[in-house]
Amino acid sequence: MDKELKDEETRNWVKTCLALRYVTEGIVSYVKKACEEKYLIDIDHLKDVCGISDYTCNMCNVKELKPYHARLFPCKYQQYIRRCGCQGQNKKTCLQNDICGVFYDLIIDNHVKSNPKWSNTKCELWSDQRTGPWEVMKCYICTPGYEKKPDIFQADVTALVQICMNDRDLQTRLGYRLVLLEKIREIRNEVCHSATMQMSTDCFKQHVRHMKDVLRLDIFKGNKAAKDGRKKLKSLKKEAKQVTVEDEMNAREDTIAAIKELKKLIEQSEDSHEIARQKIAHLTSVEDKHKRELEKQFDEITSHLQDLKKRNCANDTEVR
Repeated sequence: MDKELKDEETRNWVKTCLALRYVTEGIVSYVKKACEEKYLIDIDHLKDVCGISDYTCNMCNVKELKPYHARLFPCKYQQYIRRCGCQGQNKKTCLQNDICGVFYDLIIDNHVKSNPKWSNTKCELWSDQRTGPWEVMKCYICTPGYEKKPDIFQADVTALVQICMNDRDLQTRLGYRLVLLEKIREIRNEVCHSATMQMSTDCFKQHVRHMKDVLRLDIFKGNKAAKDGRKKLKSLKKEAKQVTVEDEMNAREDTIAAIKELKKLIEQSEDSHEIARQKIAHLTSVEDKHKRELEKQFDEITSHLQDLKKRNCANDTEVR
């Protein structure tokens, strides 16, 4: 596991994967804090609008919830949303002064394209101050499948960037910095698409330089995670930095997870069927290659452990 990788371009690819992990760790704490602050402001606003002292509803289901705007006809969001579904016969009004329905509309209004990803969230958890911020946050993630992820630290860098891009308040708060965050997502996609799992030294250094610049932004001032990320990136850039088989395995596992997310995003994109099919086929090929390499490395580790066990048994027999 501690065997060092010799090929320079493979080392660069692995180090770029590690760098993406470090910069994601630096970004996630900022996004988490920003969304928690926004959540508290939104809750205070909702309580005022609905005339209640505390938001406690945990009975609503987002698939059945009747939005507050459903009382209006025609739907005021129909020009933005292909099919809102607010007028459905089976829709149920929130029993706590319709606060979940009002929250539903607030999330749509805060979404840059007025098109939240409702399948990613559980609105029965919106009122919980511990789980609520993340459950609301997930509405701004385009990639499906986040309903089953109970913690923001399970989000990849693409999801974090999507939150910043799609939440109107966060987008305004970040301003020009959003372009720099978007570049991190582009680097992640470049790594995922690499069929050779190799990268030139110049390209690697350029990517790490950009990540360090991102974590130096004023929004991360005083942020411990961002500071730690900068230190790790600085260490990673050193020529003498050891990169092991274990690092490679971790990089491959991270990339497999990222490819799965990317494939989900492509499946719901506006690409033509043929273009989407080609993109997914390429990513699946890369994913399979990572899986084969991981299996090979696991087999080698298992074989090595079995050899060690045999030697220990032989030594014990000699001692006796």
